[in-house]
Amino acid sequence: MNNKLKEIITLLFQLKNDVIVRREFWGGLIIVINKGEFEINDFTTDLLLLFELTNDISQQAVILSALYQQDIAQDIITDAISELDNFLRPAKHKYHCLTDLTINKFKKEKEEVKKIDFLSAPVNVSLYPGMVCNLKCKFCFVSQEKWDDKKVVYPMNQWIPVLNEIKKLKIPYLTILGGEPLLYPDIWNMLDYLDAIGQKTHITTNGSILSTSIIDHLKKYHNLTLKVSLQSLDDRHKELTYGSWEKTVNFVKNCREVGIDCGIHTLALPKTIDGIYQLVDFAVKEGLYEFSMGAFANINQVEIKGFSLKENREISSKVKKYIKEKYNDAINYRLEGCQIWTGDQQLQKSNIPKSPYEILKSGCSAAQTRLEIMNDGTMLGCALFDKNKFSAGNVFESSIKNIWLNSSVFKILRSGKTKDIFCNSCKFEYFCHGGCPALNYVTTGDMWSGDTRCQIRDNLIKHGKEDVTIV
Repeated sequence: MNNKLKEIITLLFQLKNDVIVRREFWGGLIIVINKGEFEINDFTTDLLLLFELTNDISQQAVILSALYQQDIAQDIITDAISELDNFLRPAKHKYHCLTDLTINKFKKEKEEVKKIDFLSAPVNVSLYPGMVCNLKCKFCFVSQEKWDDKKVVYPMNQWIPVLNEIKKLKIPYLTILGGEPLLYPDIWNMLDYLDAIGQKTHITTNGSILSTSIIDHLKKYHNLTLKVSLQSLDDRHKELTYGSWEKTVNFVKNCREVGIDCGIHTLALPKTIDGIYQLVDFAVKEGLYEFSMGAFANINQVEIKGFSLKENREISSKVKKYIKEKYNDAINYRLEGCQIWTGDQQLQKSNIPKSPYEILKSGCSAAQTRLEIMNDGTMLGCALFDKNKFSAGNVFESSIKNIWLNSSVFKILRSGKTKDIFCNSCKFEYFCHGGCPALNYVTTGDMWSGDTRCQIRDNLIKHGKEDVTIV
């Protein structure tokens, strides 16, 4: 027996704090909070899930042997542990589970998850506890009918079962939106509760509500990340949002003065794009953790010009290059928006989805990797959908899990195929399915028409070929 094997047998291990393991239809998913998701096979899934219940290698061997109906020797487990050290940490104490109960539990879980061909639960949930907002952004991605119910506000105690289920389902990312989330009357009680149960939470705020009390509250949460929406460092921000860019800048500075880590989010618009590098400079100067740029989806059909998917990618490449060359990647950067990369004419071979999870997350994320919960409890695949036409159910009337698994609306979103002849001839249709169904519905009345923002589709229409270079 080599020294490495002796060390593994002697030491005790458990999952790292930032690691979540979920069973899925292909095997499982390891989620490392804010660092990525990794697909794993059945055996690795079972082993890592066992670490939630027992870190006794001899007991793990007994349970795995029963599950796979063959002798699983301890050295097989120790070899696996040595390969999984990025997800495990030393434990101070040995803990056990009830062997027969765990075997039956795992068998039942495996049988259930193999019945579906989609995720057992979303990876991202957005919650809109209140729709009151102090601004009126012209580019808002929340479809208009949701503002009609902005007076609907439920107290924190009504949301507790929903928040508990999000935690129980091992949903790693919860985002609180609105409206302006800091105007929700019970926001601090909600954040207190989420912090107490250890749920990682993200808030995107317009940063225009500035007070010592708000800053004092925000700085006490350890499981909270903060993103501030800012469109420009001049009066174009006011023109687009009816808000003060100076107030938002002061909010960011006040957060940083007391050690609150936050990021900046801006929207890629022709009207403000020339000021994007100034925003980057500001973010780096203030020591922010992230700068993100979103692709504009004109869901409310307002008179604002946006960019094509290809143009968004080109702008994003320039921003990434600017950050790398000027700041040596001192700040994280990402482009936000569904299916952005499908509009690119030069695709990295490594980016083309092949595995089950890659395929699910590369197309429309609605009811695939994400869901949204509105202030009245309506559950949607995406906030771009009209809630009166595309409600999947209500979380105050049924569980998230039941709606996720059984909603007829979600089944349609998961099984929908494009009707567009050009998209049907594209090699990426197997995951893209014609682009954004919500935007397609608003612009054409059909969810499965082709996405007009896509340059690949344009080339198919004009030249009869995709004209895509894969490198």
